[in-house]
Amino acid sequence: MREENTYTNTSIAVRLWLTTATVFTVGAFIYFLLYGEMQVAVTFLTLGFVIACAGSLPAYCVLLFVLIYISQADSCIKQKFIKLIITCLLVTLGYAFIPAYSNLYSYDNRYNWLQFVQTLYTISGVLFAASIAAIYLNRKAINSYFSVLLVNYSSPPCSPSGHS
Repeated sequence: MREENTYTNTSIAVRLWLTTATVFTVGAFIYFLLYGEMQVAVTFLTLGFVIACAGSLPAYCVLLFVLIYISQADSCIKQKFIKLIITCLLVTLGYAFIPAYSNLYSYDNRYNWLQFVQTLYTISGVLFAASIAAIYLNRKAINSYFSVLLVNYSSPPCSPSGHS
């Protein structure tokens, strides 16, 4: 018997994309508000979401594409969540690489690996935190999406250690 799913890979990708943009915008607003940058905080609140959505369109496309493969994988829900988290981490590293690389030669044309790593980790950390928050806030929908697909594809259950 095949169970119908109310969620699709598109709806899950859209939920994650919009929630990540919202969490990032609210986080930036709070950060600038706490540091006394009222004008920047208000700008983030008014334009930040639109800019975050536009800037993260490639991440949405990656999620849309990868969710199909994650959902159809012959693995348990826990492993699918881990694959989703790893995907988000790799996407954030991709977003952080360009600004980090631009800082690589920033000081007196010297090879500045420390600055590269600091920039890469800082940007990735902020974006990854927003992604993890989005996954957490949408965990019930994602769980439902993965659960119905497990029933439909008869995947084996996970052992307590998380290995099939």
